[in-house]
Amino acid sequence: MSTLRVILADARLFVTVTLLSLLIWLWAESESLRSLQVSPRLEALAEQSMVEATLDGLESGGLARIALRGSTSGIDQVQRAMPGILRLTPGTPGVPGEPGEHTLSLREVLAQQQVFRQAGVTVEQVEPAQVRLRVVAMQDVKLPVMVESPSVEFEVPPAASPREVTVRIPAAMKLSDKYAAVAALDEAVLAEAREGERFRTNIKLVLPNLPDRRPDPQTVTLEFTLRRKLELHTEPSVGVLVCLPPDEADRWQVQLKESSVREVTVAGPRDLVQQVRDRKIQLQALLMLTADDLKNKVSSKAVTFATVPPGLLVSAKEPVVQFVITPRGG
Repeated sequence: MSTLRVILADARLFVTVTLLSLLIWLWAESESLRSLQVSPRLEALAEQSMVEATLDGLESGGLARIALRGSTSGIDQVQRAMPGILRLTPGTPGVPGEPGEHTLSLREVLAQQQVFRQAGVTVEQVEPAQVRLRVVAMQDVKLPVMVESPSVEFEVPPAASPREVTVRIPAAMKLSDKYAAVAALDEAVLAEAREGERFRTNIKLVLPNLPDRRPDPQTVTLEFTLRRKLELHTEPSVGVLVCLPPDEADRWQVQLKESSVREVTVAGPRDLVQQVRDRKIQLQALLMLTADDLKNKVSSKAVTFATVPPGLLVSAKEPVVQFVITPRGG
């Protein structure tokens, strides 16, 4: 029995030593150093509603390449928790919150990001090394809505709803007292309206010289009635002219299935419509094909009308024409 006790004691000791060795190895493995490179998108995001923040100096798409080093467990934690977008918030550690332009050392700023601090990894290098942060105080400004339209006559002029919109601009910016958000009525919309009948449509607003700003709301509803005195005339058909980009014209051949569009209606002042009747104004339907249209060999597209003076509205009953695109020499 004493021999059996010795054998069992030795076996327990062996198992204990083996387990301890395995635990020590696993701990050492988790604490061994590894490197990792991540490429998240960086964004500046202000928490205050009247502050805007932007980053300049990043690669295309706002990407940054970040080289990390840390324990195996820390690197694994980063890989699990790493978001696709890292947001730099003005006023947080390393990110200035006061208005103005600031140069940031991305290595110092990113080292304070929670995803890296919690994992205990080191931010060794960042490309680009520096970016510019612009923090701008903003203001909300009320703008009237101005309707622009071709020189047609209205029985009831266009009225916008709402008549006023809001735009957020830098607090230091001053707009002219005459500045307005523009709702432009184009000829395509007017061609849909019937003379003497109330017409309602939605128009997207434009802010002149403020391409990076968006009004709230971005669209308004316009209601108007065209005056009945507009003269109407219908051309049985109008020839179609194919127009290709200059650098593509020698490479492609376009064969129309129909050389004209039919039932083309002209609406406008009597003198202009009479010039169309007398052929003093020649209507021409243009099939404008882009390089992408040619490459994709589209088979149908709507025409547009050329040499149309302001105030004359031209529309076809069926403006879409069919055609076949083939490479020249192919």
